[in-house]
Amino acid sequence: MIGSYSGKLLSALLRSCVRRPWPLIHGQILHANFLKVGFFPSHPSVSNALFHMYAAVGLPSEALLAFRHHVTSPTTLDFTALLSAYLRSSLPYETLRIFFFSHSNNSCPLPDGVTMTVVFTAAAKLTDLTSGILAHLIVVKRGVVLGVVARNSAMDMYVKCAAMVDARKMFDEIEESERSVVSWSVLLWGVLKWDGLICGKEVFDKMAMKNQVAWSLMASAYIENGLPKKAMEILTEMAGVSDDNLNHISVCSLLSACALVGDVTVVRWVHAYVVKVRMLVLNQEHDDWDNDASIMVGSSLIDVYAKCGRIEIARRLFEKMAVKNIVTWNTMLSGLALHGLVNETERLFSQMITNQIVPDDISFVGLLSAYSRSGHMKSDWKCFHKLMTDHGVTPKMEHYACIVDGLGRAGRLVEAEALVKEMPFRPNEVILGSLISSCCLYGKVEMGRRMMEELLHLDPHNTEYHILMSNMYASSGNQCKANNLRQGLKNRGFRKVPGVSYISIDRCIHRFSAGDKSHPQTPEVYAMLDEMIFRLSSATGYPTSPTTRDAEEEEREEALFSHSERLALAFGLISTKPGTPLHIFKNIRICRNCHAVIKLVSDLYQREITVRDRNRFHCFKLGFCSCLDYW
Repeated sequence: MIGSYSGKLLSALLRSCVRRPWPLIHGQILHANFLKVGFFPSHPSVSNALFHMYAAVGLPSEALLAFRHHVTSPTTLDFTALLSAYLRSSLPYETLRIFFFSHSNNSCPLPDGVTMTVVFTAAAKLTDLTSGILAHLIVVKRGVVLGVVARNSAMDMYVKCAAMVDARKMFDEIEESERSVVSWSVLLWGVLKWDGLICGKEVFDKMAMKNQVAWSLMASAYIENGLPKKAMEILTEMAGVSDDNLNHISVCSLLSACALVGDVTVVRWVHAYVVKVRMLVLNQEHDDWDNDASIMVGSSLIDVYAKCGRIEIARRLFEKMAVKNIVTWNTMLSGLALHGLVNETERLFSQMITNQIVPDDISFVGLLSAYSRSGHMKSDWKCFHKLMTDHGVTPKMEHYACIVDGLGRAGRLVEAEALVKEMPFRPNEVILGSLISSCCLYGKVEMGRRMMEELLHLDPHNTEYHILMSNMYASSGNQCKANNLRQGLKNRGFRKVPGVSYISIDRCIHRFSAGDKSHPQTPEVYAMLDEMIFRLSSATGYPTSPTTRDAEEEEREEALFSHSERLALAFGLISTKPGTPLHIFKNIRICRNCHAVIKLVSDLYQREITVRDRNRFHCFKLGFCSCLDYW
């Protein structure tokens, strides 16, 4: 039957299988019949179409087999399609491996600019500078002339690998008349990230043409550096000189930056802006509005309000949104879980079912994390078993991580370790790190050491858990091992991620690190710290000795007296009227000592204090915390 058709017709049939309404299974049936009758050798066009079908639908392994066995004279286009298939399937390492292997034995055609764009993108995804440089050397050696798009990809790779000298060289090699807005934007992103705000502003000012990416990059940089007023100025300037409105991608980028530092000044501006330009659909549906953009922007707003401690605003916005999808529901679930509102999380999940919104694996992560953060292990297990039995969701690593975390927090470490061993896949660094944290909390040194050894096989450069183990050794009386671990880190040039806290006062973000004395009001801040310690020293429950059990606690050598959250708290007390609520945002987990101190401060100074650390929100009021000391 197949032999009666022409190669041209069969090629067309194969190519149609990557487009609707033809399903891929039809192409696979054709492939099976070709193999039965030995059709390929005399019909290279059909073989080539088969390869491109598998490459286009994202089946790189099948595409590679077809490429090796049926594509007799591969062209540059064929080779690029193969590399692209691996890259689109989130396999950048395999993309580079095939590229370098093919060039080592001269089995690939001369690459062009499109090929190298794929290769540089793969290296950028892996932040693999060595591979990126080697690929660049290959094209130089073989005399390949790179166009602006490929050069932009190479520059992006150098930027993401923090090789700004090479990135600038690549930028300078592009003729001034050929430099696109993308070229400038890639350079701007790198300079802002690695060279700082001042250098970034210089690049921004030199840009003759600025697109939405450039404006939002500059505004985001101001936000992340604690200058929301400057961000507002840059956005206002954009509105005055640009005919284009911010699109939903740029809006979400700005909101992501706001979430990092917990500032709502720009968030409120963006919220008003998206309603004004009809980007966010509220109350009722409108056929002429972009519902997909509305869902993305609305979900991002819900997320950032939740992460900035304004969970009630997030909830009201969720209720007002005219169009929602599973992402919107999951965002609201995660926000409630982040605040430890387990009952509200349960109610929202039930509402999803009632509204016939089918929960996915992310929905269950939100619900499980709410249970684990609040110690509801019975509910946690019940929910975990419902994944498959009631909803047909196969448990993933994230679901196991929630259960392991909950068991560890509850001190059920033997059960947690047994569950890790029973998992159908090897544990990742999140699960192992969670177990190590629980071991430190309950003084299980031997189990912690075992988990640490396994973790080092996965992530040998991780400093966080080295510090955690060092603290655990110190607390168990083995100071020698603690010192050896820390000294080993220093000898290898590794440094612990410093604790940083942010507080917003009068629409300005103030940043503090442990022992910080760079703030203009440092004398007043430390004077308030002295006053706090004096007034708290006689209070019941005041911690009198350092605690060294938490992975994210600042270096043991730093005095607890000047932890970043205490400095931010002291600054908030001297900068606001009595009774004003304070919001502090910390990049790592709050230590137990500071947690105890802030509870007492909330009662002594009659302040409502909200602290968001890496794990969750802590709402301190009248000497109590919303986490109930369980985090």
